[in-house]
Amino acid sequence: DYSVYHELGRGGFATVHKAIRIYDKLEVACKMIDRLKIQQQTTTQHRLMHKRLKNEIEIHSRLKHPNIVDLFNYFEDQKYVYLILELCQYGDLEKYLKIKRTLNENETRVYVKQVIEGLQYLHDHGILHRDIKLQNLLLTENYNIKIADFGLAKKVETIDEKNHTMCGTPNFLSP
Repeated sequence: DYSVYHELGRGGFATVHKAIRIYDKLEVACKMIDRLKIQQQTTTQHRLMHKRLKNEIEIHSRLKHPNIVDLFNYFEDQKYVYLILELCQYGDLEKYLKIKRTLNENETRVYVKQVIEGLQYLHDHGILHRDIKLQNLLLTENYNIKIADFGLAKKVETIDEKNHTMCGTPNFLSP
């Protein structure tokens, strides 16, 4: 169903490749999560990773917003769990800023507004992302921001429900 091309990025348990959906030639990002690497973890870590992956798919598959990366499909085989995601041509905001160096006031205003709109949508639907950072803010070919990576996201049932788990990326945690 997909032709997989060059690597776009790599993490501890997954690689992301550019791919093309064969039937309509749509360019997508294919996140390939290595099942063997997850299975090689201790029993506790293996269970946690499996739970996080299931949670990521469950939450992300229900989201539809202009500032959230689309999850088009997911499936698995013996080696990998595949997430077929919207391709954001300009990658993450961290890499973009390393090249561009600065944003002018108007660009900053537009990007911050888009992040806020995406977060508002998540919060309106009881979702805590819990890992907002430059690497999880992706840029489309039209320079629109998309929030990505729902691996640490959590669904809360009520507005008063507290979340006491500390997680995320240390340099990006709120004080």
